[in-house]
Order: sequence, then structure tokens, then C-alpha cells
Amino acid sequence: MKVGVITIQNAINYGSTLQAYALQEALKDLGHDVVVIDYQNPKLNAVYRRNYSMSYVVKLLLKGHLRSGLSECKEINRCKRNDKYRRMLKEYDSYRENKLQLSDPVINEDDEIFQQFDALICGSDQVWRTSIVGDQAVYYLDIPNFAHKKIAYAASGDSVSCKERINSIKRIRHISVREHELEKELKKMGLNDVVTVCDPTLLCDKSFWKRQLSVERSDNEYIFAYLMWDEPIVLDYIDQLSKEKGLPAVVIHRAAEQVTVNNKTFNTSSPQHFIDLLANAKYVINNSFHGLAMSIIYEKQFMVFPSDQRIENCLKTYRLQARSITKTAKLGDIDQPINWKEVDAEMKKEREFGIKFLENALAEP
Repeated sequence: MKVGVITIQNAINYGSTLQAYALQEALKDLGHDVVVIDYQNPKLNAVYRRNYSMSYVVKLLLKGHLRSGLSECKEINRCKRNDKYRRMLKEYDSYRENKLQLSDPVINEDDEIFQQFDALICGSDQVWRTSIVGDQAVYYLDIPNFAHKKIAYAASGDSVSCKERINSIKRIRHISVREHELEKELKKMGLNDVVTVCDPTLLCDKSFWKRQLSVERSDNEYIFAYLMWDEPIVLDYIDQLSKEKGLPAVVIHRAAEQVTVNNKTFNTSSPQHFIDLLANAKYVINNSFHGLAMSIIYEKQFMVFPSDQRIENCLKTYRLQARSITKTAKLGDIDQPINWKEVDAEMKKEREFGIKFLENALAEP
């Protein structure tokens, strides 16, 4: 079967790209011919691919999104130094082109490319959050004259955006979301068959992700931190841990950087660099959902700032709530052993449920 995937895959965001790749590979393992549709979202392109527009930052601040606005300001400054923005785009796009089976660029839901597929799948990532992606019909599979299978896999978003698009969502035959809260909200809107499934990065097992590493190092004497924004409590934790352990802290954000670890220089401007640095670190600290997911996949001693429901849900699912950076967290918490056998058993159950959902949805006439 020829399957088209509509997701957030060209944002300058490590997790977005990795989850798109994982969903593609999981579908290929099920025997399908998969194409990731290279949809050019105008809102995302304005943010990520036009040298970080200051007008977008001003809008965030005017709407009261202080943390996001300040974070974007810092990203602008990082990108402008040493031509980082151009290098970042080049390396991100190189990774996408090498890993994803991409279609030609698509700019609207009327594109004839959609008609060549036997099934369309929207998700994962925050495809149903208007504040991030805008109100784009393609993310709800609202495609004119498309008469084949419509599936949502691990779609994430908010109830307000979904309420505005509820009629489009109701036309999707098989619906799964990534958060239990969204499942509950959709059921209140009359969608009783909605289920919660794992993020696509967790559809692929640990052996798959280990094969993705371009380098495995034994001299992993560093702390790796991936921060979506500079949370003071997290920065303080990193600083104290670095001093106590006598280890350098490699802190990266979304923008391209060059870091030196044990006298070797690494770029951090593509998803490949991101997973190499994370997987080979002694400790990992982050405030990102996909940073958390990859920490679990690579079995790291980690701590995470529980900034939203996505992170809290993931920690609860794998009974890892003790890995939260809170006011009462201690430095020694990061050294506490993790029962990886127990985590693996839960991951296997979640993975099998997600795969079964996709199998059933694609097999139905």
C-alpha cells in the first residue's frame, strides 16, 4: 500500500525530524511504500527558515508568551553569529534528504500529489496545535476529493484547536493521539473511538536507534544538556552537577553550535549530531519531550524539567517521575539506578499497541 505521511518534518527541531523518520521506518517495516509529504507550512517556514523573523518574536511577547519570546530572541542571536543559520539549514536538510523518503514540496491541500496515495496519515508531533502550526487543513487530512483511508497517528495538540476543527477530525476514520488529556477532550466532543498511542520515536526499538549512531565513544565524561529554553532551575542544576562531578557541560539549543568534548570538536546542527552527543554522554539533562524520549531509548542517567503534560505523561507511563528537576530535587537523584528491564517491558507494550493500531487501520477495507 502507498502511504503518505503528513507531519512536522522540516522545522529546525531535532525531535520533529526524528519522529518523522521513526514513523516512516515503522510503516516500512509493516511492508508499505511510504512517502513523507514535504508540506511547506507557511507559519513554520516563517519561524524556522527566514533567519528568525523578529516580527514573530514581537507577536509572542505581545501575546504574553514571555518565555517563548525570549527563547526565540536568543536563537536569533545564536544564528546570526558566525553564519550559523545557513550551516544549520544546510545540515538539517541534508539529514532529511538522506533519511526521509520525501515528496516534492507541497504548498496546499489541493495539490494533486495526495490523490496518488491509498492512505494518508497525519501526526505525530503537535500537528493539531494552531499556535504552533497555524490552522492548516492538511494536518487534519481535509484534502479535497480524497476518498481513501485517513488515519491520525499520535496527533498532539490542544482542545481549543481541535474544537475549531472537530468536523475535519470526525472525517478521519482511525484516530489516535499522543496524550491522554487530548483523548479525553475528543471523547467529550463525541469521538468515542479515540485511543492514546506512543510517540513515533518509541515505535522503533532500541536496537534500531543504536544503529542510527554514527559514533560510539567510551570516553563519555561529559554532561549533555538540550534546552528548548533557558529554565533557571535547570541551568542551576547543570552548573552544580558539573562542579560536583568535575565534568564539562555541553549545553545546546536549537541553533547550530560547535562544541568541544575531550579535545574533539562536534557540530550540533543536525539530528544526527544531536543523538550522537546524547547517546555518548555520561549524564543527560533537558526540558524537551523528545530529549526525554531519546534519553529513555539510549538508557541514560538523566533528569528532565517537567514543563508540560507531554513530559509528565511520559514520565508517569514509565514510572520515572523521580527523574524530574523540581525545587526539591537533589544532585544525587541523577545517579539513582533505573530499572531498565521494567522500562523496556512497558516500552514493548506501548510499541506493540501502536503498531497494532497502524496495522488494523491500514488493513481495514
